[in-house]
Amino acid sequence: MSEPDIEIAYRTTVEVPRTGPVGRSLRWIGEHPVVGGLLSGAVVVAIAVLSRPGGVANEPVTAAILSAIVIATWMVLFFLMRGFFKAQSFAAVKVLRQILVDGECARWLQQKEPLKEIDNPRLRITTNPVPEGIGDGSRPGSPTAWPIWIVIENKEEPEQRLIFETRDDAARARDYDEVTDQIIEGVDERLPRAIAAPLLK
Repeated sequence: MSEPDIEIAYRTTVEVPRTGPVGRSLRWIGEHPVVGGLLSGAVVVAIAVLSRPGGVANEPVTAAILSAIVIATWMVLFFLMRGFFKAQSFAAVKVLRQILVDGECARWLQQKEPLKEIDNPRLRITTNPVPEGIGDGSRPGSPTAWPIWIVIENKEEPEQRLIFETRDDAARARDYDEVTDQIIEGVDERLPRAIAAPLLK
C-alpha cells in the first residue's frame, strides 16, 4: 500500500468495560437492579438475624416486617441507582486514533487496530445551508464557525461510509453539499477543527 495522502493522529478518551469480578458484578447489577437489590437486602437481613438471634425469636412478626422493609428499600435503591452501576462498570481509557486516506483505502484506526475501512474512497463535505449574513462580515459579532460533516464513502457503494462532524468557516461552508439526516445520525466521531483540518484542504 502506498503512503497515505492524509494521515491524522490524535488522542481521545473512550469508555471500555471493566474486567474482573468487580466489573462483571457492577454490570450485572446495572442490568438486574431489582434482583440485585433483593439479594443484597437478603444478605443484610441474614447478617442482622445471625448477629441477634434472640431478638428474632422474641419478636418474629416485628422482625419479619422490618426484614421486608429493609429488602424493599434495597430493591428500590438499586433500581434508582441502576444508571450509576452501569456507568461504574466502564472505565475511561486514553487511546491513539488515526485517520489514513489515500486513493485506494480510507482507514480509521484505534491503537493501530481498524475501526472502519472504506475501499475506493471519495471525500465529500456537507452542511446545513448557511443563512445570509452569517460569516460574510455583514453582521458584526455573527458566528464564523459553522457545523459541517466530512463524509468518506465508497464511490460505488456510498452506504459504506465514515463520517466526522467538525466546524469550518461559514463562508467556506456555503460551497459544501447539503447534509442529510442519515449523515447526521451516522456520525462516527466529532473532531475539533484543528484535528480535522487536513481533511478540509
